[in-house]
Amino acid sequence: MADPLFTIAGTLRAAFAEATGLPAESIDPVVRPSDRADAQANGALALAKQLGKNPREVATAAVATGLLAEACSTVEVAGPGFINLTFKPTFLATQLAEAAADPRLGVRSVVQQRTVVVDYSHPNVAKEMHVGHLRTTMIGDSLVRLLRFVGYRDDQEGPIWKLVEKWQVAIPLHPEYGLGPNVFYVPPMSPPKLDEQGRETTEPRIPLAYLESLFGPAVQPALDVLLAERAKTKRGETSELMDLLIAYNWQDNFKLAPQHREVLT
Repeated sequence: MADPLFTIAGTLRAAFAEATGLPAESIDPVVRPSDRADAQANGALALAKQLGKNPREVATAAVATGLLAEACSTVEVAGPGFINLTFKPTFLATQLAEAAADPRLGVRSVVQQRTVVVDYSHPNVAKEMHVGHLRTTMIGDSLVRLLRFVGYRDDQEGPIWKLVEKWQVAIPLHPEYGLGPNVFYVPPMSPPKLDEQGRETTEPRIPLAYLESLFGPAVQPALDVLLAERAKTKRGETSELMDLLIAYNWQDNFKLAPQHREVLT
C-alpha cells in the first residue's frame, strides 16, 4: 500500500510480535507523524503495560529485530519507549511510485464502515438564495465525496441506499456527466393532463421527454417500478418501496435514539 505510515505500521507490528511473542494481528504500533523524525511509534507503552514490562525495553527489543532496517535510515528509542523513525529515500521513492501506479493514488478504504451524517447547505426557503449559500453546499458535498471515496457508503438498511441501490427509483441529475452527485431524485408519477372540458387525457402532466432531458434514460424504468409497487398496495399487498416513500416509520428509517424520538414526536 502506497502510504509510508501504513506500510511501516505493518513492519512495526511484525517487529513487536517477534519481540513480545504476541500475535501480530492483536498489536497496534500506534504510528503517528513526528516533528522529531518522519514518524513515531508509541505502541510499546500499551504492550509493556499488557506484559508487565518496561516500555523502553519492549521498544528496544522491537528495534533489535532488525525488521525496520530496510525502510529506515535511523531508528531511535526515546523517552519512556517512543520509537522515532527516519525513512530512507529509497523507501519513500518506492511508496511514491506505488501511489502513482495506483488508480486510487494510494488512498486506502476504511476497514470498518460507520454511519456518518453530514448536514449541510441550509438555504432559507422563505428568502432569496444568494452566492453565500454555495459555500456550505460545496464544503458539505466535498466532505460527502471524500467519505464515500474511502468507503463510507450509505447504510444498506437505510432508506436512501434502498431507494438508490435496491429499488433504483432515485436517480441522479444528468448521470451522463459522470459527476456522481449526492442528491437523487424520485421521478413523479404524474397524473394525466386535463382537456378544456376538464376530462383526463392520455398525456402525463409532466412530459417524459422533459424528465429524461434532466435525468437521462433511467426515468422510465424508475416510473415502471413505482407504478408496479403502487398497484400492489391498491390490491392490498405490502410494498417496502411505498412504505419508504410515504415514510410511515420515518423514525425507524433514520434510526433515531429514544430520546430524540421524544423531542421530535
